[in-house]
Amino acid sequence: PIFKLLYAMTSETFFRGCTPTYFFIAGFMFYRGIINQNYKSKIVSKAKRLLLPYIVWNSIFIICFSLDKCDSINSLVDMYIRPANFPLWFLRDLFFICLLSPFIGYLLRRFRKYLPCLLIIYYIIFSCSDVSFVGIFYFTLGAYFSFTPSLITFLKNRKRYVLLLFVLVWFIDAYMWIIG
Repeated sequence: PIFKLLYAMTSETFFRGCTPTYFFIAGFMFYRGIINQNYKSKIVSKAKRLLLPYIVWNSIFIICFSLDKCDSINSLVDMYIRPANFPLWFLRDLFFICLLSPFIGYLLRRFRKYLPCLLIIYYIIFSCSDVSFVGIFYFTLGAYFSFTPSLITFLKNRKRYVLLLFVLVWFIDAYMWIIG
């Protein structure tokens, strides 16, 4: 039983939380510096940092391991839409979400008060679907925190409670995984 709990807490819950955390941090940092930059320069910067490495590393993978599987231009293009080197999906999705950033910024400016409720509804509807939808949720949540500095101050002043809540949710998630 204790091994199962430790396994569930590490492999099944803690490590699954890494990707949402990366999206959250990306959303927070994207909007944190947006005051000094316009969206166009921000997107150009993200293209250099996300899209270029995605294309380069996916191309290397295709040349080394998947070129024999390309029977047409369509299948080659498909290997860029659904990366041939699967771990690169994160870069692809993050760049796509950055393209949506003007819309996300508009939602944050216009509906900030209602956004947490909208995000919860969105997460319930789309959490079981494509990874991009989950990425959009956490990116937008990070952006919400960036747009709401008072919320960060509120949470900083209650570190113990936030940590306790995190550990409690972690244990519940691990337990839920164990019981199936």
